[in-house]
Amino acid sequence: MVPTRDLETWKLLPGVKSGDLGPKIGYNSKDNGWCQFDKVRIPRTNMLMGLCEVSKEGELSLKGDPRVMYSVMMGIRMMIVSACGSYFTIQAARNATRYCCVRRQFKTEQGSSEERKVIDYQTTSTTIAKMLCRGFTMAVAGQFTSHEYERMMEDIQRKVFTRMDPMHHILSGFKAVFSAQALSDVEEARRTCGGAGYQSFSGFTALFGAVSPIPTYEGENNVMIGQASRYLVKQLKRAKEGKTLAFPFTYLSKMQETLALKNQARTVEDFMDLGVLDRALQARACNLINATMSDYHESTFSAKFKDNDLFQQAKLSMTVAHMRYLQLHIFRSECEKAAFRDQRITQLMNLVGKIFCLEQ
Repeated sequence: MVPTRDLETWKLLPGVKSGDLGPKIGYNSKDNGWCQFDKVRIPRTNMLMGLCEVSKEGELSLKGDPRVMYSVMMGIRMMIVSACGSYFTIQAARNATRYCCVRRQFKTEQGSSEERKVIDYQTTSTTIAKMLCRGFTMAVAGQFTSHEYERMMEDIQRKVFTRMDPMHHILSGFKAVFSAQALSDVEEARRTCGGAGYQSFSGFTALFGAVSPIPTYEGENNVMIGQASRYLVKQLKRAKEGKTLAFPFTYLSKMQETLALKNQARTVEDFMDLGVLDRALQARACNLINATMSDYHESTFSAKFKDNDLFQQAKLSMTVAHMRYLQLHIFRSECEKAAFRDQRITQLMNLVGKIFCLEQ
């Protein structure tokens, strides 16, 4: 804890300067400021010393496993991943659906003197339907991630840290992909409502203010995808060495088999098979990963130059494809395990998965 003010006068201590950074685009429930220190000493007793401590002689020593500190950061990302689909995208789609079901515009239906509901226009219904499907797949993947995080925390209590690296990969990738998608969905839903969507009473201004900072805080999205990419490359190397890979990298062990698949779908019925679409997203991820890493290894430039200049964007693209495949695969697996009592729900969730896949 860094002392900045006198506890009696509440004035800034000598050597400390601070101020407010002013309002932001959104997230104004959290204040942001700046602080400058000039020859300021922080008392040793102000250190919390939960996982490490400093002796009176100035020596630093660890009291536990430093990896535990990452679990807190991962917990916040887990909440972000859970909220992107179940709260932001689905709520944006809900607001747009309600408005477009009531708003009427233009007499375009033959034999009717009434103006057509906006929701009945193909462009509007398609936009909202795809948004709902993205929201549901993100929500289910977010719920799965939340459960996996809880299992990881239970393992940490037993001093078992094997789940941390895969969990960090999933959270980093989903945080980046889902938050970017949620921000895009809120804006798209707002535009669907025309001028009314620009009014505060629509609910979109508050929703946009809440979602707009998410791609930035708790890890800027490009950085998050970069972290997920590095771990993905490590797992690909392990797969080529013949080592057993755990979820979510199991499919990398069968990459060559996937790359060899041809003509898996020939008819409309084939393309409406969720299993075929699942394999299609898997094949896309495998092709992007294989092509990118083949070019990477063939390049004669230094590793640093390749990582930061030549192949950075390509690695991000292959990682996004990997995360999109996981999003669908998790959604499909969780829905199959759910065993809904009403078969209509099973059929509906199956349709959600198909629409999500076909949009990709």
